[in-house]
Amino acid sequence: MTGPLLYVDCFSGIAGDMMLGALLELGVPRDDLEGALRRIDLPAWRLVTERVQRMTLAGTAVRFEAVDHDHHHHDHDHDHDHEPVEHHVHHHGLSPADIDARIRAAALPPPVEARATAIFAALAEAEARVHGTTVAEVHFHEVGAIDSILDIVGVAYGLWKLGIDRVESAPPPISRGFVRTAHGRMPLPTPATLDLLRGVPLTPCALPRELVTPTGAAILRVSADRYGDFPAMVASAIGWGAGRADLADRPNLLRLVLGHADATAPDCHVVEANIDDMSPELAGWLMEALFAAG
Repeated sequence: MTGPLLYVDCFSGIAGDMMLGALLELGVPRDDLEGALRRIDLPAWRLVTERVQRMTLAGTAVRFEAVDHDHHHHDHDHDHDHEPVEHHVHHHGLSPADIDARIRAAALPPPVEARATAIFAALAEAEARVHGTTVAEVHFHEVGAIDSILDIVGVAYGLWKLGIDRVESAPPPISRGFVRTAHGRMPLPTPATLDLLRGVPLTPCALPRELVTPTGAAILRVSADRYGDFPAMVASAIGWGAGRADLADRPNLLRLVLGHADATAPDCHVVEANIDDMSPELAGWLMEALFAAG
C-alpha cells in the first residue's frame, strides 16, 4: 500500500457532519467541496462552518442551512433526534431510489458517486431490515434526507480529494439510553446503527446520549478497512470535527489522522528458550556474541 492512510479516532462517536468538519481541517478545499455538492439537484442551501471549542480543544463544526429561511436543515449532532426515517407507502419524503438518482445525475467523480451511493444503500438496507420492510418502502423525511445527502456526498468527496487509499478506525463507542425517533423512543444504540455495525468491534460507553448516528455507522460500514488501535503510520495532518453538543465526560470531537503506513516500522519478535544443560560461564560469552551479531 502506497497511498494515504486515514485513521478515524472516534472516541466521542461519529456523525456525518463531524466527519465532514474534520476532512475540511485536513485540507479539503471548501470551494471545491461546495462546487461538487451544488451539482446535486437539491433546494438552495448554504454551508456554514465554525471553529468551536469542546473542553478546551478546537475543532470545526459544520451545518447546512436553507437559503430561503423557511426552515433550517436538521443539524446532525450529538444532541439531536434520531435521523428521521419513515416507512409508509404514502409519504412526503425521499426514497432511496430518489436519492440514488440525484447523486448519479450530479456528474460527480466516479469514486465519489460509488462511495456515496454505497453508503446510502447500506443505510436504507439497515432501516429496512430492522423495521421488517423493503428498501422500496423506506423513505427519509425531506429535510433530514437533504442534510444526509450533503453530509454523505461531502464525506465521499473529501476522501477522494485527499486521495485516501485506506481507512482504519478505532472501535466506535456504543452508549446506552433512549433517543426520540419518528417511531417513538428507541434504545441506544438505535436498531439501524447497531445493524450497520454488525461484525465491528465496539467499545461500551456509559454516557446516555447517541454518539454514533446511523449516517456515521454507514460511513464506517462502507469505508473502514480495519478496526483497532492506531496503525504503524507517519502522521502528516490531523483534523478535528466538532459535534454540536457539549458532552459531560469527553470533548465532543472526531479526530482524523492522515498519513502513510510506516513501512520501516520494525516487527518485534521475542525468542525465548530454557537452557538447563550448559555451563553458566558460557552465557556471558553467548550474550556478547549475540549482541555483536545484531
